[in-house]
Amino acid sequence: MARLHLIGGNKGGVGKSLTCRSLVEFCLAYTLTFVLAECDRETPDVARTYRPSVETILAYFTEDPTQRSKADRLFSSAIESLVIANLPANVHEALRAWFIEDGLYELGQEHGVSFCHWYVTNGGYDSVKFFSKTLRDLGE
Repeated sequence: MARLHLIGGNKGGVGKSLTCRSLVEFCLAYTLTFVLAECDRETPDVARTYRPSVETILAYFTEDPTQRSKADRLFSSAIESLVIANLPANVHEALRAWFIEDGLYELGQEHGVSFCHWYVTNGGYDSVKFFSKTLRDLGE
């Protein structure tokens, strides 16, 4: 079964990129086949670190329903391979809409793709509160 790893969280500076790079390094160390997806348009630091030695795609999340397909490259790549996606901060609403309104969970079951959301937090009240909201909105 293919897997889409989403590394995100609501705040900047909490270690999302470090967590993403750690997953990439794990895959490289164990010679796993994977695709790195850079979703952070403002700070594409993970893609910059590994390109061109690692297959990298760009995919973006937006709250504009007419533009939501810009994230679909993540799913189509995950059908073929393990995908590690570096998400920007404050992407919750766009991510929720993509999963719930576009039926990603159902598409995942249909195509054999599972999802793992690595929610990175600094342990602060607001960050943990938003983690709880993410669990409510996207499920466990």
